[in-house]
Amino acid sequence: GTVTFTSNAAGDNYATKVYTGAATGVAILIKDHTGEPVKNGIASKSYVLDPLKVNDMKFDAYYVSTSKDVSAGPADADINFLVTIK
Repeated sequence: GTVTFTSNAAGDNYATKVYTGAATGVAILIKDHTGEPVKNGIASKSYVLDPLKVNDMKFDAYYVSTSKDVSAGPADADINFLVTIK
């Protein structure tokens, strides 16, 4: 199976929300189980799923700078995901 994440784009990454007091100059990077980035709107590498077991599809999220000027503050995003079982 694969997972496709979608959100407002910040290059290949996921944009954080813009509001008063929010951090600026940052985005969210998602990596798959192999450590490879999962680009916004592009399916992840395939995970082997066993229909007879509970399966974990693990991902990690990181903050990354998108500018040389980064300001402190909350940095959150709404990221949708679609799981495709093959």
